[in-house]
Amino acid sequence: MACERNIADLNLCEEYAVPLIATSVGDPASVVERVHQWGGKVIHDAITLRHARKAAAAGVDGIVLVCAGASGHGGHLNPFSFLPLIRAFYDGTLILAGGIGTGAGMRAAQLLGADYIYMGTRFIGTREAQVSPHYKEQLLSSEPDDIIMT
Repeated sequence: MACERNIADLNLCEEYAVPLIATSVGDPASVVERVHQWGGKVIHDAITLRHARKAAAAGVDGIVLVCAGASGHGGHLNPFSFLPLIRAFYDGTLILAGGIGTGAGMRAAQLLGADYIYMGTRFIGTREAQVSPHYKEQLLSSEPDDIIMT
C-alpha cells in the first residue's frame, strides 16, 4: 500500500464498506488488517507457491491461484498440481483461474477442490463487454500460439 493511489482507493473502499477487496503483487498484510476492521474480506492473487504462502500468512480470506492459461497474468503452474499443494496448508477459500472457459472446466475445478473460479477472457467477446470491436475480433480469431508474454 505504498503509493498514494492505493491509499486513496482503500480510503474510498472503507468509506463505502466494500465487502470484498482483491489484491495482487506484494504483501497484502496491511490491506488485510485494514479491510478486516470494517468487516470486509480480502482475496489475493498468487502465481507461485511462495506467493500463496505469503498470502496465507498475511491472513487473507481467499487465494486466487493464477495458473497457466490465465491470459496475460503470467501464471505458469498447472492447476492439477498447484491447487492440491495450496490446499495442503490453507483451508480458506481457493479460487482457480486460468484456461477455464467451459462447463467442463468449471466441473474439473470443482472436482479438484476449488471453491470458486475466475473466468475472464471468455466474457470479453460478449455484447456487454466494453472493449473495441477490433479487440473482440482479435480475441476470437486468436489461438494460444498468438499470445506474446511481455
